[in-house]
Amino acid sequence: MTLPEGCVVGGSRLRLARECSLNNRSFSNPKEVSTNYLIELLTLLGAFVGSAFALVRFALTQNKAVTDRFVTYLEQALSRQEEVNAGFKSAIDGLTLNVRENSALLQKLAERMGVER
Repeated sequence: MTLPEGCVVGGSRLRLARECSLNNRSFSNPKEVSTNYLIELLTLLGAFVGSAFALVRFALTQNKAVTDRFVTYLEQALSRQEEVNAGFKSAIDGLTLNVRENSALLQKLAERMGVER
């Protein structure tokens, strides 16, 4: 849409439309003014929705990154705990074997000394 000569650019569209309607009768159509407002309103609404969508997408991306780091940390902690548990298991198995051997030796010693339970 081109403005006719004598129309000043600046200010709101309504004021611009009013000034142009005074200078030139081609802008006196209220449907054209309301259509311009509707286009402007839809443009602003589209910009707002687009910005909101971009912010939500950015927030979800950041949330996913934090979640991924947390899951990685939990997996590493679980792996370390499994290694520690495996060490404890071998230590407990060794202790169990040694306690059995000591119990057998103590029983033999008690039999030689004639001590009853």
